[in-house]
Amino acid sequence: MAVCPDRDRGSRRAEGLAQLSTLGDFTFMHIPPIICQQEIRFQWTRELAKRRARCFLSRTSWRLAAFLSVVALVIGIVGFLVDHRPEKRVLYWILIGFPLIPYLVYGRPYLSRVRVKPRDLNRQITVRIGVDGITVDGGEIANNVRWSGIKRLWKSSDLFLLFTDTQRPIFITLPIVELTDETRTFIETKIKEHGGQVA
Repeated sequence: MAVCPDRDRGSRRAEGLAQLSTLGDFTFMHIPPIICQQEIRFQWTRELAKRRARCFLSRTSWRLAAFLSVVALVIGIVGFLVDHRPEKRVLYWILIGFPLIPYLVYGRPYLSRVRVKPRDLNRQITVRIGVDGITVDGGEIANNVRWSGIKRLWKSSDLFLLFTDTQRPIFITLPIVELTDETRTFIETKIKEHGGQVA
């Protein structure tokens, strides 16, 4: 039976492409997508500020502090009502006043992050995500942050918090709903490549 040379070459070419495709999937399946630049826009609203504050506090020890405050308050009130010894009164007053400490530690930072200045309310924020870093443009000043300048990434169900300082809570807020899956993977990979932490 005669075999058509063109058809035979076509079959071999198809087999070669299939093998190359399989090899490509195996070789590059873990390599993050290459993104030249993506631009996202969102408004800075009070709701977004509240979500940012809740996301930040959820990663701190405020729950433990709140639990200890409730316990101290209950012990202080019960002791004050039941134990009438004068020498114990000071201790119970201290326990009753203990909840003020978590408020000063966590409450004030929360309120400061929730507070939005009237001139900043509903301001249009433009974020450009590129190979070299991230640019945040608030309309008046554009801040450029290289990937090496992002020390830590905190992820929640709806926000990315990109910390640029290891000592102070200074971070960039990105709503996840505005990011594609490829862009999220790109951001995480770039931060890890430059020594940052992702959690």
